[in-house]
Amino acid sequence: MPTFYDRFVECVEHWPKNVALEIQRRDRVESYTYAELRHMAESVGAWLGTNGFNSGARVVILADNHPRWVAVFLGVVASGCTAVPLDTALHADQITTLLKDSGSSLLFCDVKHLATAHEAIGNLPIKVALINPSEQPDPKSDTVKSSLLGDLDSIVKAGPSGFRPAAVEADVVASLLYTSGTTSDPKGVMLTHANLLGEVESVFRWAHVTPDDAVLGVLPLFHVLSRWRIFCCRW
Repeated sequence: MPTFYDRFVECVEHWPKNVALEIQRRDRVESYTYAELRHMAESVGAWLGTNGFNSGARVVILADNHPRWVAVFLGVVASGCTAVPLDTALHADQITTLLKDSGSSLLFCDVKHLATAHEAIGNLPIKVALINPSEQPDPKSDTVKSSLLGDLDSIVKAGPSGFRPAAVEADVVASLLYTSGTTSDPKGVMLTHANLLGEVESVFRWAHVTPDDAVLGVLPLFHVLSRWRIFCCRW
């Protein structure tokens, strides 16, 4: 059975120049083709391996919705690591709890959440990588930039370097999601590649989406239901 990333690569091979993801900025629309998204994702995958984050490593993503979020997620699962998307509304102490519970060793975040991430990590042995280094920095984050292991601009510039997706079984955990904690403490929900692909197939049995369609996404990307859009056209 193919992995979640294998299914994405099938889309790339069918529609390399089609727009895969786009986001409305204040003054423009920022777009990425399937080929560009693959380059970004596999650059992340290569960087993870180079820095010792091997299959099974837990990698947190704490950032607002953006195509770069998707690129990091794809790179993490392509490398055989487990993506741990976190709710951006969580406070630092809540994030600390989930970092410990998940056993994460790396955290990708955007500039907006960098100071919160640094506070949450404290003395934990967790490295940080910045998703959007070109964005206007939060003044509170200036003092924590020295702790960064890398940033997505530099990672993509370095390129995939012959990266090959990890050969993992369909029952390997691709993503670890945490419940909202509305009625009790948040609990980690382990989703395998097969689980994610099952969701994708269920959606496409219900919705007829073609390369000529655009799909608007309003859910935060840390919600599992938002992942199937990667295999459509645009969101």
